[in-house]
Amino acid sequence: IMKNNFFLISMDVQMPGMDGFETAEIILGHPHSAKIPIVFLTAINKDKANVIKGYETGAVDYIFKPVEPDVLKAKVEIHMKLYRLQEELTEKNKSLHVSQMEADSANNAKSEFLSTMSHEIRTPLTAIIGYCEFLLNDDLSKNDHQKYVNIIKDSGDHLLEIVNDILDHSKIEAGKFDLEKIPVDIHALIENTKMLLIGKAEEKGLVFNLNYTYPFPEMIHGDPVRIKQILLNLCSNAIKFTSEGTVSIELNYRPSDKKMGILEISVCDTGPGLSETQQSKLFSSYSQAEKSTSRKFGGTGLGLAISKKLAGLMNGDILLSSAPGVGSRFSLIMEIEETEDIKLVESAQAAECLIPDIEKNAMLINKPDILVAEDNGINQKLISRLLKNVEAGSVTIAENGQIAYNLIKENTYDCLLLDMQMPVMNGFELAEKLRKTKHTIPIIALTANVMESEKKNCLDSGCDEFSTKPYDKRDLVEKINTLIKAGQETTVEMS
Repeated sequence: IMKNNFFLISMDVQMPGMDGFETAEIILGHPHSAKIPIVFLTAINKDKANVIKGYETGAVDYIFKPVEPDVLKAKVEIHMKLYRLQEELTEKNKSLHVSQMEADSANNAKSEFLSTMSHEIRTPLTAIIGYCEFLLNDDLSKNDHQKYVNIIKDSGDHLLEIVNDILDHSKIEAGKFDLEKIPVDIHALIENTKMLLIGKAEEKGLVFNLNYTYPFPEMIHGDPVRIKQILLNLCSNAIKFTSEGTVSIELNYRPSDKKMGILEISVCDTGPGLSETQQSKLFSSYSQAEKSTSRKFGGTGLGLAISKKLAGLMNGDILLSSAPGVGSRFSLIMEIEETEDIKLVESAQAAECLIPDIEKNAMLINKPDILVAEDNGINQKLISRLLKNVEAGSVTIAENGQIAYNLIKENTYDCLLLDMQMPVMNGFELAEKLRKTKHTIPIIALTANVMESEKKNCLDSGCDEFSTKPYDKRDLVEKINTLIKAGQETTVEMS
């Protein structure tokens, strides 16, 4: 019995040397055989004390002699079924226990995540509120005033990054994340990424390098905003965790015979590196490499998880190579379709010619007259100041859609910036009314709702473009310039 597994033991009570009761006590007392059901065989059917002793010993049943084959068979089958059922229940209980432990672990991770989010959101909010109060001090020097404004601006930018991470994560988890597929100048995108981050690297005394392996495609098709988001995240992490040495972006392209080349953009650093345990947690949504990470460096812990999922949505991946004391290499891998008209950048000199004049879109062209439909007084002042700073010809404010509609009937404007949530007549109603009257004024929707469904609703109502709040000055200027350049000026008078 100790060397084999049995479903059931049928055993005579009266046996020489060691009777059935003693044998049963030994069998049921051993861990290997403790759960095997024992059925006693006995001819002493009138001795109730013996029967009771058998059950007290641990037997599950009695079969009395002379044995009836049908009864024996039926009882054995019943007890075998009961044994199997007990085993199944035991396994299910183990599984439920494991599942419960996993659920508890996930809930603990989410609770810790929410605690981290609360801390991350409150930190910049505290700075914004606190330093706004300092600005109310009449005795403030000009230098202090500028310093406090910069702190408020940096804190606001940081808060926006946190909110964007949370929204991106929610949309990806819900399966409602859409990607664009448009031409992307990958060289210009990488150069622009370096320009945005080199200041932070230099503040820490780090060298920021760009290393290109030629040739590589001049243009690829993808989502430039999301590719840049991944690179910014990888580079920001590299700068954050590297105390000395270098951070590098490396671009490699491997053509193939199957009309699908492999584009690899790697971010390398000379930071502390990561152990295998840390690497296993790195791309999880609700955890960081170490619990001390958020306390020491800050951050939501969502950036890499989002980047990994974005890469997957682009039929790509993010690979990691790292070791303690060696540094880390994060590589964004994407398949690129090789078409006949694809142009390759063959040298550094050819690449330099591709870098656009980034400042050329920083100002509005031809000083356009712009109508802004916005009901919030603070946002009215903010957008007016922004547009005047980028050389708008004139800026007219309408407090709701009805006022904007009446102004458009009586005046000519080069572009309409339209808040979608307003009293009297909202932005959707105004856009639809203008398009029904065949008015061609370019319309850019302004909204704090960044969901893809909101963008679709804005475009379906008649808006030509979509821009989110808080305002991204360069993005807004570029969109206004593009619409005006496309010749979408007001040419139809309303009756």
